[in-house]
Amino acid sequence: MTGRGATTVRIFREQAGAATSWSGEHTVAVAVAYRHGVTAGSVQLLDLGAKDPSLRFVMLAELAGDALVPLARAVSQLAREAGGTALRWVTETADAITPAVTRLGATPRSTVYRWWHRPLPGRPMPSVVPQVRTLEAKDGTFLVGWRTAGYGAKIDGNLATLRHDRTDDETTEVVTGLLSTVLAMLGQEYPGVRLARTIIAPDDDIHTSAAIGLGFTATPLQAIEYQIALS
Repeated sequence: MTGRGATTVRIFREQAGAATSWSGEHTVAVAVAYRHGVTAGSVQLLDLGAKDPSLRFVMLAELAGDALVPLARAVSQLAREAGGTALRWVTETADAITPAVTRLGATPRSTVYRWWHRPLPGRPMPSVVPQVRTLEAKDGTFLVGWRTAGYGAKIDGNLATLRHDRTDDETTEVVTGLLSTVLAMLGQEYPGVRLARTIIAPDDDIHTSAAIGLGFTATPLQAIEYQIALS
């Protein structure tokens, strides 16, 4: 157990002690932060087994909350003791450099993806493309496909979160057709949806072109990979 002020951090090295936070075979430890006896956040330390010590250790920090700094410091020490020279993690943020990142001495390595959105109905809704087929549909979700690509939507109240998958050789025409069909279906079958959003990798020119052509705009929210040097 480590601590500073009102926050203490406990390390679990076995799944039995932190079952709800232990995600899989690469997890080697879970750090849980407590504040005044109440859980304030947790992170997982993953050992990916890479030969390069700078790529071996990853932190999963989705549940860290405002306890990121003490949690990251705790698992950084574990990674260092195991021979790691860097600790990496990905988080969604609107600001690349936050007070927590500065306190940890971390540096942003790359942008993994950025959120793009489109108000609905907004401009005139696109049309269903005849070549696109519905692959799955149930209450609140659906998936459409064309050739080796797919686009789906999950509806939560007035928000539609879209997901996309394709092989590398698919064209802008296919991605545009899929996204156009998804937007048309949202307008026809879910008139209460007011915003559609999707994630796009920064080097995905095909997806970006399709999204811009259909009225999506980039938001400040992005997923950034950070790194703490341990050596």
